[in-house]
Amino acid sequence: MTKKALKELCRKHALYSVPSLNDVLYLHFQGYTQIENLEEYTGLRCLWLENNGFQNVKGLSHLSHLRSLHLHHNLLTSLSGLQRLHSLVSLNVSYNMISNIEHIRGLPHLETLQASHNRLSSTTCLLPLTTCPALSCLDLSHNALTNPDILQVLCEIPELRVVQLTGNTVRSQLRPYRSTVILACPSLTYLDDRPVFPVDRAAAEAW
Repeated sequence: MTKKALKELCRKHALYSVPSLNDVLYLHFQGYTQIENLEEYTGLRCLWLENNGFQNVKGLSHLSHLRSLHLHHNLLTSLSGLQRLHSLVSLNVSYNMISNIEHIRGLPHLETLQASHNRLSSTTCLLPLTTCPALSCLDLSHNALTNPDILQVLCEIPELRVVQLTGNTVRSQLRPYRSTVILACPSLTYLDDRPVFPVDRAAAEAW
């Protein structure tokens, strides 16, 4: 990821030749293994880094205006390096090897987290979600979640509206699954592949 290569990609996507003027940067499907040479791209609000070979998220801490970050289909095992991205609103880290999301702790504006197809397995590893006050859309599908206690975490996320848990063993441990999750999350409007209608909540409460 050389400075020259970055400028060539800017030219390819009809972006500005002056790095600091760009608010979006497309670096997907490039075979990169390390995030580097982005120091001049201080105005970025959206960064596409999916389908590369990144093993960590170092090299982004100076992007104070970044709102949307796409890191799906990489080789990430943790999210270390995201702690200072306080403007982040949307984060996609699906299809990686992440077993710990500790480093999203306290991101004040994070609304959407897509973390499907990873290695999240314990209730403890989900606790940082409760420190993200704006989090409303959460995709945890196809992980290794088995403990029904994860509901204790989900119900403590104040703005949670959408949850995806498809592909986790925990679904079979919660009976009846849908009613139990709806009751635990009073603000939920969408669960897995279906909306949560008022009649669904009324039925769950009656149950």
